Amino acid sequence: MVDQKVWTVEELEQMTPQEQDAIFASSLVTDLSRVPPEFLERVRRRVQERIEDAESHRS
Repeated sequence: MVDQKVWTVEELEQMTPQEQDAIFASSLVTDLSRVPPEFLERVRRRVQERIEDAESHRS
């Protein structure tokens, strides 16, 4: 996940829409074991905070 190439705008502009789509699709992580634990915990905490915020505004 961390070692993926970072594409510049200039590089992406040289590509076809299909090539751009392929790069985007290859950047998606669907296996949580590939996500750094610190990042995953931060995301989980933010989601929990949003849930709690939404629930508090229901009343």
